Amino acid sequence: MDPMLPSDAWSAWSVVADRLLEAGDLRGELLLLDAERAAAAWPPDDDDAMTALIAERIEAWLDTSALPEPTADAITTHADLRHRVRLLLPVAPPALLELAHRPTSQLLALAGTGWPEEHLRAIDLAVIAWIEEAFDGVPPPDTNHRTLAQAEAADGYMKAPRDAEGSEGRWQDLDDGYLLACQWALPHLDAQGMRYYLPAIMRFAVRHLPDGHPADTWLTESLEYTLDPQGGSEAWHRERMALLDAQQAAAIGAFCWRTGNGALERWVARGVPADRRR
Repeated sequence: MDPMLPSDAWSAWSVVADRLLEAGDLRGELLLLDAERAAAAWPPDDDDAMTALIAERIEAWLDTSALPEPTADAITTHADLRHRVRLLLPVAPPALLELAHRPTSQLLALAGTGWPEEHLRAIDLAVIAWIEEAFDGVPPPDTNHRTLAQAEAADGYMKAPRDAEGSEGRWQDLDDGYLLACQWALPHLDAQGMRYYLPAIMRFAVRHLPDGHPADTWLTESLEYTLDPQGGSEAWHRERMALLDAQQAAAIGAFCWRTGNGALERWVARGVPADRRR
């Protein structure tokens, strides 16, 4: 816990609320509304009247505030993630759920301190940790399957020799330069390549949120279409993703949750262990 933060107990946050209310600040009312919802044991993500009211008043406060754009974006992004985290409940680790369930009114109450941005970054790091754990130890594609650089060459109807950088060692050691040199490669990878390069590109995308890497002109957008075929060949998609296990599928679901990819529910459903599926 950051020393500047009140404890997680609502009694501690009520002191912050009282101070804001004395100053005529709407954020105090928002804290009390969230505390009332917590006391009633309502699920934090339910589409109920209280949730709608809080969301409406947060938006109203942000519209009239002079917060720097990064702070306002961090708060609105967290509000959206908190609302959608219910979709991750079957597979998410407790540490990520704890971060995601943090009431947005608390971030708003400390706007201007840098904490909302830090909190969102903590969520990003938790998603990256999930990806790294799920894909740790996966091997690079063997000599009968393309590396990322060879797949990039294939996009231009060319062949390339097998490159050591993309075919030896851990995917965690692939640097941004290698990935950025292969922005058109994803459609030309098979299942072995997908299992090895997907986590590297997902980690790259999360690390460079919210604005993206300045040299990324297609890589992360190509990743979005790769994970969500959107009317493309379902059989081809399944074939390319055939080597992914449930833990890896769940980590992809977490990536989709953080980035707003429309395939979130598809990947979470695949990430539920077989013995827990209905």
